[in-house]
Amino acid sequence: MACLFCRERKIGCIRPAEDEPDQTCNQCLRRRRSCRYPTESRRGHHARDRMTARKFLGLDDDAETPATEPPVATAG
Repeated sequence: MACLFCRERKIGCIRPAEDEPDQTCNQCLRRRRSCRYPTESRRGHHARDRMTARKFLGLDDDAETPATEPPVATAG
């Protein structure tokens, strides 16, 4: 998994072995940056795709509401 800096820059991130005390990746080490890794995986989190699906299904607030006929009043 890429560190936050490498993920933002979309560059290769080579993490040291798990048994190494310093977990600074090669890119952060070279730039003398603090190296932090995400706490949870972002796999499957595609916000753009979800928003497109929500608009397609008409679940989004900004989506146009489908035209419906007004309810028919009954005498009673």
